[in-house]
Amino acid sequence: MQNFLAKGSEMIYHAIYSTYGMFFTRILLPCLLLLSMGSTAAARTVDQIAAIVDDDIITRSEVKAEIRELHSILSQKDPSADRPGIEDQLWPLALDKRIGRLLVQQRAKKLGISVSKKEVDEAYQKNLEQMGLNEQQLAEELAAAGISIAQYKKRLWESILQSKVLGREVRSKIVITDQMIQEYYAAHYITQVDDGDFYLLQIGFTWEPGQTDRAKRPEVLKLAQRVHRLAKGGGDFKTLAKRFSQLPSAVDGGDIGVFDLEEMAPEMRAAVKDLKEGEVSAIVEMNNGFQFFKLLSNGDNAALVQTPGEELKKEIHEKIFEEKMQTAYRQWLESLKKDTYIDILLPDNN
Repeated sequence: MQNFLAKGSEMIYHAIYSTYGMFFTRILLPCLLLLSMGSTAAARTVDQIAAIVDDDIITRSEVKAEIRELHSILSQKDPSADRPGIEDQLWPLALDKRIGRLLVQQRAKKLGISVSKKEVDEAYQKNLEQMGLNEQQLAEELAAAGISIAQYKKRLWESILQSKVLGREVRSKIVITDQMIQEYYAAHYITQVDDGDFYLLQIGFTWEPGQTDRAKRPEVLKLAQRVHRLAKGGGDFKTLAKRFSQLPSAVDGGDIGVFDLEEMAPEMRAAVKDLKEGEVSAIVEMNNGFQFFKLLSNGDNAALVQTPGEELKKEIHEKIFEEKMQTAYRQWLESLKKDTYIDILLPDNN
């Protein structure tokens, strides 16, 4: 989300590059970088170059921005992500992600693809609606992660640009057949639920066990209440679970399977025992966190089909497409890397 590129360094780089071309990029620039490392004062004022990607550079601060974004995502899922040394561990992944973003931008330029301010503003407003936040609330949440609205919009711009490029280069080549949909349905959408059992989805938020006075409890409750409103308001529960839940079941869309009442913890039992199919429970406090549930079925000795007919086919089509798209994107990106001059000058955070 963040872009701390030193504008002065970038202008100097492009001015010299326009005169000396690739000779500067591949030979002079690394030499100048080594010379600059000898000056502590220069190191404070000039952003170090982490990598060269054809005619462009990636700075240390840009990689740091990627690390902050990755760390923010990890922290929501796993409180232990705040451990010492996490930045060093995330550096290779963050640098690779930054290289990928830059390769997409370079490809977009070659293809004549651009993103307008109007498109970014529309995506921004849509995200506010989906998250159930106003602009001030979003700004506060971003600020807590060290991110500005401008940086958030920059990331939106990059996402829209990537979507456009992949639409032309990758998406149009993916084909989903009826046979693929049938096989996926058989593997993922049929679950036997006996009478009296409860097939449940779960969303939960936690704070660290033993934390003094449970200091983060109000903050965690606030997040749980916001996501709970989205779920009660008709938001897709599985999508919300994957996006917000901090429990291990998040990777499966909150799917925790089938339980009978005797297997449940007392708080869980009280929350779900009177639910009707499709209903979302109240928020309950369990252990060191808050949870709520959605009842998919309480059984009639029949196979559970979560959504009917064409709606289910569309959902499965989207899931298969997403899986294939991820694979195709990685392959496409690797092919770009092979055809691009990439020189990694800072392979780690030292």
